[in-house]
Amino acid sequence: VKREPGYDKEGGDWEYVQATNDGKIIMSGNSKDTNIRESCQKCHANMAERDYVFSTFYSARFGKKE
Repeated sequence: VKREPGYDKEGGDWEYVQATNDGKIIMSGNSKDTNIRESCQKCHANMAERDYVFSTFYSARFGKKE
């Protein structure tokens, strides 16, 4: 989730969320949290030139009515 400027300057102001297949959130936070840094942000850091995003598309399932 892209957050307000200053949320996590070092991590591009992103909040990372990890969820189970049924949508239960099991971890969330920013790069200041060691678990988030190791589990999420570490990989996304390689995409800094793309605002830490691997892909810019989203599923129609979540983006519009079918």
